Amino acid sequence: MSLALILPLTLVSCGNEELSQQEAVQIVAEAVSAAAEVATCKFDLSTAITIEKTGGDEPGTMEATIDGTGAVDRDSRQIQISVNAAVATHGTGKREMAMEYYVVDDWLYAKLALTEMGSRWVKTRLTDDIWQAQNQLEQQIELMETATEVRFVGSENVNSTACYVVEIAPSAEELSEFLSRQTVPGTNMNWAEINLEPLFEETFIKLWIAQNSYLLLKSEIDILMEITAEDAGAGEEDFEKLTLATNTQTKLYNYNEAASIELPEQALEAPEIPGR
Repeated sequence: MSLALILPLTLVSCGNEELSQQEAVQIVAEAVSAAAEVATCKFDLSTAITIEKTGGDEPGTMEATIDGTGAVDRDSRQIQISVNAAVATHGTGKREMAMEYYVVDDWLYAKLALTEMGSRWVKTRLTDDIWQAQNQLEQQIELMETATEVRFVGSENVNSTACYVVEIAPSAEELSEFLSRQTVPGTNMNWAEINLEPLFEETFIKLWIAQNSYLLLKSEIDILMEITAEDAGAGEEDFEKLTLATNTQTKLYNYNEAASIELPEQALEAPEIPGR
């Protein structure tokens, strides 16, 4: 696999302190341990995606932005996420949509609202894969747990809290699983059906870990990859090559504070759809 991580070759001082790679590895290990004790948290996420398609019948560029906020209650196995997404493609203009997701009582409830079509609720049985795909905290833990490289790069404040800043390279397998869980609104791309490991061109993952608690307060993930028609099992009439660039920023806060996750009444009559 070709996995290039943009990492500094030298350590950057944290105030008057310079941390070794071994100490940086220990910081990430402490963050994993601290996260394991978390019962609840809230999060904000922002993702920008650009897909450039060359060749095929309809070459062009698609740009998507996804902004959301949510809460996780691990003890009660509940999640709430609200997302606003916008997708712009050459020739078709810009589409906007609002989505809501709830994990309650072993069901995933989803509300999709298109600007021109109104909205509707559906539900599907909760599986471990669905739980993992919706749970931002668990995804961050797995990326840290599988880190194959760790570098300390400095110290910054997040919401007035002093943080260690580290860059990591997760395992190729975990990085593929992370991307396979992501959904790009307005596309039919099923990442889970593509072997992603050989396709990564560049990956950059930065973490902000609180110095006083070792809780992860912020992460930033940049991924650049190229996919040929052969990689995706597509024909030459579909495309010659896809270049995918994503930037995802996640902020986590309100750790272990009471989380109130209540399913809207409108969702109670949602029809069931079969899971994958």
